[in-house]
Amino acid sequence: SFETNDVLDSETTDVQLDSSRSEYIVSVTADGLSDDEIAQIFAANDQPATAAELPAQFTSDSDATILKGQDPLTANFTGITPDTYDIRFNVTDTNRTATTTITISETVVDARWDEPLYRTSAGDLATLTLELDSTDDAYVQLGGPDVGFLDILYVEDDSGDDQIELIINTRLLGAAGVSTDAVYHAEGDTVESGFHGEFTEGAPAFQTNSTTTTNYQAYVAALGVFESDTPRLDRPVQPGEYPLVVGETPTLRIDDGAPEFESELTRGFLELTPPTLQNVTTRTAPAGAADAYTGAASARRAGSPQSTVRDGDRLILEFNATGLYGHLAAIHGDSGLDLDAFERGEAAAMLATLRERRGEGITLDIESVPTSPNDTPVTLNLDAPSEIISLYPAPEQGTLVVVIDTRSNRA
Repeated sequence: SFETNDVLDSETTDVQLDSSRSEYIVSVTADGLSDDEIAQIFAANDQPATAAELPAQFTSDSDATILKGQDPLTANFTGITPDTYDIRFNVTDTNRTATTTITISETVVDARWDEPLYRTSAGDLATLTLELDSTDDAYVQLGGPDVGFLDILYVEDDSGDDQIELIINTRLLGAAGVSTDAVYHAEGDTVESGFHGEFTEGAPAFQTNSTTTTNYQAYVAALGVFESDTPRLDRPVQPGEYPLVVGETPTLRIDDGAPEFESELTRGFLELTPPTLQNVTTRTAPAGAADAYTGAASARRAGSPQSTVRDGDRLILEFNATGLYGHLAAIHGDSGLDLDAFERGEAAAMLATLRERRGEGITLDIESVPTSPNDTPVTLNLDAPSEIISLYPAPEQGTLVVVIDTRSNRA
């Protein structure tokens, strides 16, 4: 009997013959299945010969599939037409037979985003989760001709948890000369990009007119996505709503000037909003090293709101700001976008680097307020080591915490 009598047309199961003999030959037949299909189902087992090649005393089934008996036998129903089949096993040198029934159902591949709309500030890190059913890979269309940007991704669930958690650095998305690993990250899984890299494991089949190609550049040129035939933007993707379309198979065609998957599974959207700077909260904490905290939340809990700081205490500044975390992550140098490591704290020199880069539109100046007419304002030294000034980004909360150890004259 089969281990289970109901399987999908992509599954494998075992069949137990329960023989007391250690070695025997069994023939397999089934109405509705060809010899080739039966041989395919039991291909993982020892098939010593066809019935016609065995001596007459071994079998009367001239066209059966012959297997070397063992318990259990492996049966793989991948690609077999869904239906109910009676499969007969005949021990070839006896009159003993056994019939068992198996029902094969069609595998229904599905995928869904865990949210229909993902919203993050342009320039920040977006985290998307794609849940997969009855498949371990899929194709993703990010953007389209209407937004002037289109990337095609191949994603594969290598970790076996039936989902892809995809982190996108939107500050680098669409930037020329930036690798896939710097823009996209899925811990333990595979991500390949047409815009930022190349396909090595899951090349799509792009259909342009009557031609099928694996050339992403030719496909987006046929769609007229970019201003030139070369996929490029003069700046990273800007605020807007970007479609997230998931396809089961690699075939993409063009329908009325828009990309279309041969087999679409689901849709969602990534909305990039304009960056913001809302307010700054000042806290103080007892004296200690600036890098003693485990993250922004830890530093926040340690301080109490104050408008002035006593000399020697720690000054904790919390900026409610968005749009800068993607670039901070790039400066961090972690192409894998390890958010945990990123949030555990960085030296303030990262902010100095960001401030010095042209075209980012970010200015940060922190200086003391004079207490008398002749006091000289003290400006924060962003080149100080992390034990004196530490930076704790919290991209998902849209906050940036700066901790300063005021005991040091190097702050």
